[in-house]
Amino acid sequence: MPKPLTWEKWKAKAAASYKPNVFTAKDMIAEWGFPSDVDPQQVQILFRKGVPGTKNRDTRRQNKLTSEQKRKENLKAISTQEFVEWGKRNGFSNEQIAAAVKAERAGKRAQSLQIKASSGQLEADHVTPQPTQKPKPLQPRFNVIAPGDALANREVKPAAVNRVKSDTYPSVADRQRAGRPLTRSGAIQQRFAAIRFAPNPLSPINSSSAFSVQGSIEAQTNMNSNSTAMDMGFKLTN
Repeated sequence: MPKPLTWEKWKAKAAASYKPNVFTAKDMIAEWGFPSDVDPQQVQILFRKGVPGTKNRDTRRQNKLTSEQKRKENLKAISTQEFVEWGKRNGFSNEQIAAAVKAERAGKRAQSLQIKASSGQLEADHVTPQPTQKPKPLQPRFNVIAPGDALANREVKPAAVNRVKSDTYPSVADRQRAGRPLTRSGAIQQRFAAIRFAPNPLSPINSSSAFSVQGSIEAQTNMNSNSTAMDMGFKLTN
């Protein structure tokens, strides 16, 4: 390997040699080595609009952690309590609710294993993304009703495709055509439907006659959902 260049010489050579997606900073480091006066443990070399520059790795890690934390807050998983309340409200048994929760977790676990095995080539994409382009005061409202990190709202995509995708909300029509849920309740309903459980004939989702008893069902559900979940062996925070 040739004698390492100083950062100023490395930067000048890099600016003249850079070709997007062809000859990048990674390729240059492999061919020329890291600049002699730059610590590779502390600094990352990258290009911004074709201009070589550096970024502190600690700052980059912290920004990534902050971004991931915000993503988790905006894309909440469907909790066991949500499954219990929805299932009881629509006439499903404890066993059926437990099976739906298990199917939700198993599906997401399978996706995670697929992504892990790809060595960074795949990522989980959310059809209904974070509401980052909505006005900030309205974002919490969207988080309450949006499907979030539900299995029905996830699909595995190449990382390169997912990272250039904007957070623009797809239209209702597009999501309906794709068979994707618009709300958290819709995501839960899809999980029950996927394992072919038929709800109680008086269920609000199955018969208009159920609206006469829906209030009492919901009241009973609100009182019993916590104890039901514990009887099923689930932690409501999952």
